[in-house]
Amino acid sequence: ADTGDMQLRFHQASWARLIQSDDYSFGPDRTAYGDWSKVTAQVNGSLVWGQVPAGNGPTDPPDPTDPPTDPPGDGARLFDDFNYSSHTDPKINANGWSVRSNSGGPGVPGATWAAENVTFASQSGNSVMNLETSTAGTGASTKHTEILT
Repeated sequence: ADTGDMQLRFHQASWARLIQSDDYSFGPDRTAYGDWSKVTAQVNGSLVWGQVPAGNGPTDPPDPTDPPTDPPGDGARLFDDFNYSSHTDPKINANGWSVRSNSGGPGVPGATWAAENVTFASQSGNSVMNLETSTAGTGASTKHTEILT
């Protein structure tokens, strides 16, 4: 069944303009839906459709220094095990996170920012954060999720 267009919005954290012409899969003359070999699909890491751009193959990692170099102690760090009970857990804010619930952009006009759709689950002994976003094609039926630092 065709559910219609799926529109996504990508942005840089700085909201700097994205330049489409620098995107390998961008085709300015393509104005209708159809097969496009510059869009790739992979299943279990194997290419099943399209042409991968040159220079995209895996590379060998560099050899580590001996002895290993310690990272600088004064740099910014980001670590979180996401071991929270719910989107209202006070430890979220205490660790510098904020679950979005206010309206406004970016996003679909008329959509809801559904903080309750930010959930936490245990998977193989690890805590996993889930962000559930859904739509039935209208702003009123759209629920966004976002977590901010």
